[in-house]
Amino acid sequence: MSPEESRKEREARSLALERAYVHDVYDQISAHFSSARYRAWPRVRQFLTDLEPGAFVADVGCGNGKYLHINQQVFKVGVDRCFNLTGAARERDHEVMVSDNLALPFRDESFDAALSIAVIHHFATTERRVRALRELARILKIGGRLMISVWAMEQRHRKFESQDVLVPWHRPEQSSSDDKASSVERDLNSTTTDDDDVLHYHAHNHSDSDSCPSNSR
Repeated sequence: MSPEESRKEREARSLALERAYVHDVYDQISAHFSSARYRAWPRVRQFLTDLEPGAFVADVGCGNGKYLHINQQVFKVGVDRCFNLTGAARERDHEVMVSDNLALPFRDESFDAALSIAVIHHFATTERRVRALRELARILKIGGRLMISVWAMEQRHRKFESQDVLVPWHRPEQSSSDDKASSVERDLNSTTTDDDDVLHYHAHNHSDSDSCPSNSR
């Protein structure tokens, strides 16, 4: 097999993995997922509120748009791969569109700032993650700001043996106020995470190709 054939095979395998374990899953769980995603993480809220009035912001991987209402003094556009989640955001009168992080429908240097919250770790290979980061850098103006969060390998309630793992999603269950023990147990078994279980990165775009995020945790 030639190097080009090998590359194409890896790409096809990556696409199949992402379709089966990311895209199809989000399509199936979107209603339950959206109802559980309403609390803004403090560091993301702070990033948005610190932006200059009139800034143009892209939320890539916006989900149901839970960050699109923050800071009414900036203009925000949401992008997500999941049709159902963008529909939920659109019902809240947010400006959103369906698109893939690897091929964003925006001109070069269009945005003053961008968000990528819990998105990059969904890509199946390092190469595809780098492509996603380069695409985020491409749409940022020179001097633009970018905030990225990814799941941390070290978390309070989970132990991961490696960085690349599949984490099952469990439908949240309603519980009474006196059922605290079972509620905690369910939390440990769900994919719900919070601001302390992700790594946050901030970057400033100094050039089209050399933007390198640094760990700001």
